[in-house]
Amino acid sequence: MDKKVQKEDTLGILEAVVEDRASFKQWGPFEDIEIMEWDGFVPDLSDKSYLEALENAMKSRLSAVEGFRDDNEGYDALPEEALDALKKIVDEVESI
Repeated sequence: MDKKVQKEDTLGILEAVVEDRASFKQWGPFEDIEIMEWDGFVPDLSDKSYLEALENAMKSRLSAVEGFRDDNEGYDALPEEALDALKKIVDEVESI
């Protein structure tokens, strides 16, 4: 959580994806999320502070997407599926 992503990391990840070397796997208990593990950036779902930060971030995104729907007469609204997906993630984080 305190480690900054370096340009070499970004380039390495992009190269792995473009060259079809990237391997994605289900992330913990999240039914609809797969991640590519990258040395030094593997999320630790047993770390309570990480889980708290993840939950807060997802709740913040959920609030923002709800705002897109409700503000400005819904001009910036995202599909309802976006809200449903974020709600599901929040629920899954809370169940860990």
